[in-house]
Amino acid sequence: MRVILHSGAPGVGKSETARGMVDRCNVKAAFIDIDTFGLVNHWKANHELYKLMAGNLEATLPNYLRWGAELAVVSGVMLPRRLLPFVEQAVETANLEISSIYGLTASQGEIRRRIVDDPKPQNVPERLRWTWLDAELSDIHGLSLLDSNGLSKESVIDRILDLERAGGHDYWS
Repeated sequence: MRVILHSGAPGVGKSETARGMVDRCNVKAAFIDIDTFGLVNHWKANHELYKLMAGNLEATLPNYLRWGAELAVVSGVMLPRRLLPFVEQAVETANLEISSIYGLTASQGEIRRRIVDDPKPQNVPERLRWTWLDAELSDIHGLSLLDSNGLSKESVIDRILDLERAGGHDYWS
């Protein structure tokens, strides 16, 4: 099973883009929002929480393998000095490899607009507090950075799928 990561600050569109990729997939595929693995009471971004989130991912991946998934698209705020090392270890422990990492970025104004306009239940001030994380994407080795400013979700998905196809991976309709 191939594992693709989508990272970026809250509001850049990583979850919707990852979900859209899976929706367009023509093989068994899973969308995993790793950020939901950390939705706990008394939330605090620290190594303890990152271990919990990665442990949940580590426990989940074998279930998708047994189901016959050929692809897992994992989305979340996975940055190099935070969650990413724990995610890499979880994927390795599941005897899998991360095949692609995509980082979505947008201007601070665009991120703010998307968060404020998002109709889903959310803590807007908390999400806005983390938009600065967008700047750390460049620290991820092997990351393909995509600027989503002014682009529709479908346009971002199309760009990622073009990169995947160029890399010899064609799972999409």
